[in-house]
Amino acid sequence: MKIKAIVNTKGGVGKSTLAFNVFPIVFPEFKKIYEIDSSNITKLENKEKENKIVAENFDIKKIDIALDKIDMVEMEERDENIIIDTGAGADTKIFLDAISSESFVDSIEFYIPTNDDWEQFQNIVDTIALIRKVSKTAKINLVLNRVHDMLNLEKQFLNLFGSKELGIDSRFEQVQEEISQIHVVPNMQMLGIIKGQYKQFLKDFLETAHSLVDNEQKYKKEWVKEGEETFLKGKKKLRFFKKAIEFEETVRNAFNNEWKKANDDDW
Repeated sequence: MKIKAIVNTKGGVGKSTLAFNVFPIVFPEFKKIYEIDSSNITKLENKEKENKIVAENFDIKKIDIALDKIDMVEMEERDENIIIDTGAGADTKIFLDAISSESFVDSIEFYIPTNDDWEQFQNIVDTIALIRKVSKTAKINLVLNRVHDMLNLEKQFLNLFGSKELGIDSRFEQVQEEISQIHVVPNMQMLGIIKGQYKQFLKDFLETAHSLVDNEQKYKKEWVKEGEETFLKGKKKLRFFKKAIEFEETVRNAFNNEWKKANDDDW
């Protein structure tokens, strides 16, 4: 059993987006999501499509049930990998406090998503401190979310890396020793379209997209039989699906390519 927990003492940084859309793409071996949150239930309603993301939602008041289920998976030595999506603020603190007595605590790998808001640095510091209270050895990863320019992300995240040009000191060194790896998630306009237009999580949508693109000629022949209107409509859908698949590769490559801070002489 492997566990990846997405935590941050601040809301609105993309925890649920990571859990339900990014992680199923970059960690396909993780099949189940536990959402532990007092105020948010991530759900997409599409009566025509069955979402294949297996998620269980737990109110923070019932966190013991979620942790007992995880403990049972460990005891049964099931080959089941779990993503945990925690709520913000008090929910994250309650979660971290609750796992302190669990036997599986040191096997959890933590991910802290953040954006470029100035105050986010303190949230990172606070979250790391809470993690270290329950585990001195757990791996902690930082996820830079909504990155606009992959080649110049340091200029976007001034809250972390500062800028000599602007006279802003870097604060990254204050947390650098605690961070095992930095991952990057690009700005995801495509995801908003998929969620809004198709009412599906990214992984579910991409299964449909790959099926259509992989069988392009078959579908085009069927559309021709149904007439020009159907054919032209199908071609538009095909083009969008191809862009979605390109987006999948962009997300996967951005996340999996280990990011390293540029040399100070270059920045």
